[in-house]
Amino acid sequence: MKIILFALALVLGAYIGKSQSMRDSVIFNTSMEKYKYLRYLYFLNEFDSATVSFYFGEVTVRSNSTILQVPLTDSLSNYKTFRGDSLQGENANLLSLARTAAFTMPPGSVTADYFAELRALAPCGSSSKTAWKGIESGFAEQSQNRWNITYNPIWDIGVGAIQDHTEFSIQLVRVSDNSIIKELGRFGIEPNPNGSYALYYPEDANAQMHHVTIGSEYAGQNVYVRVSPRRWGPTPYGVRMSAMPMDMNKSFRSGNFKNSLLAAQLDFTHSERDSLQKWYYDDLFVYFDSIVVETGYLPPFYTRYNFPSKEFYDYLDRYHERYFVVDTIIQGDTLWRQKNQLTSSAKINKQIQNTLSKAHYRFYFKMLSKHPVTEQNIDVVANMPFESKNADIWQVNLQGDYERLLWRGTLQRGENLIHLEMGATPSGERMLCFADHDNSYNTCLFITFIR
Repeated sequence: MKIILFALALVLGAYIGKSQSMRDSVIFNTSMEKYKYLRYLYFLNEFDSATVSFYFGEVTVRSNSTILQVPLTDSLSNYKTFRGDSLQGENANLLSLARTAAFTMPPGSVTADYFAELRALAPCGSSSKTAWKGIESGFAEQSQNRWNITYNPIWDIGVGAIQDHTEFSIQLVRVSDNSIIKELGRFGIEPNPNGSYALYYPEDANAQMHHVTIGSEYAGQNVYVRVSPRRWGPTPYGVRMSAMPMDMNKSFRSGNFKNSLLAAQLDFTHSERDSLQKWYYDDLFVYFDSIVVETGYLPPFYTRYNFPSKEFYDYLDRYHERYFVVDTIIQGDTLWRQKNQLTSSAKINKQIQNTLSKAHYRFYFKMLSKHPVTEQNIDVVANMPFESKNADIWQVNLQGDYERLLWRGTLQRGENLIHLEMGATPSGERMLCFADHDNSYNTCLFITFIR
């Protein structure tokens, strides 16, 4: 019996240890600071039979007394694609964009950590005989040269699939003169004309977090970290880049993939998924509490992570119980009042209030008018994560034929109420289509008109 109890204690201890390790490792997008930190540079160099991809982000600078989480520069809009040129060597037109925000190097001995993920991807449905099948002749040949590495199926993509030499240099740069003061890492893949295995470097290129010692000689200097994309080869198109926001840190997600392959292989048990859901909502409430204490303003209800509906409604119940009281009930309707509201004489910084209320909205486009529509005009709302100076709304029939432009204009970050004149639309079903040409948000609404 004692042996059984001891074994159970060991198992429980291992489970608690793993759970705590997961809790310490995961970062959720639950505040403006975390939202900024969890944006990543995403590079692609595409060929006919393969793609080289590279993610970069999660820059953290540490000294004896300081921990700095350094986000990407604010000048990059999410999802917007920046295309490189076709010249050989360093891609100059991406160099000024592929960077973090500036920060002051802290005193003392400094180290830096960053997320970097280099991949060679075969297209979906690839018929490469060597893909995912263990040690093949192509790898066996190449393993005798300087790429003497342990076989991993994620790099086995087919003979000659990689046509360019693609490289990404991680650089620490001084703001005052844009000079490189230290290279923090270099990642690349060379052409593989004679074998199926991708010729990548360094040996730990498929690791997620990379640790670098910087030292103390740059203390007090204003610096930033950038990625220098380079390409040499016969293909006519250069590397392209975009900024990608994530709901949780990629170092956690990628670290939990089997063989670091696909999101579909995320290796979480049911109990681990339950823990992740709880931690996400706990973090969200911590953020809400801090804003209420600081400003008296309660941020709007939202959730960025797509948990099952039961957990979502549990969270909604907790939100109401935590921040509201039932004021009165009229004709069966429950009216909620925020707890500890500011008195009428209290002042809220409107700029802070507006920023908080818009910081975490996802994009959506919805109709506010009653459906089906019998009125001559309707109101719609477009909720924008970012400002757009070039947005359209137009009418389309169910065959997909364009009928007429309804609205064109500029949208601010956050909710935008738009009034549409629909008197010329006859009875029947139509689609109202929305496009934000600056940030690539697109959607359509199906609406029935009764005249």
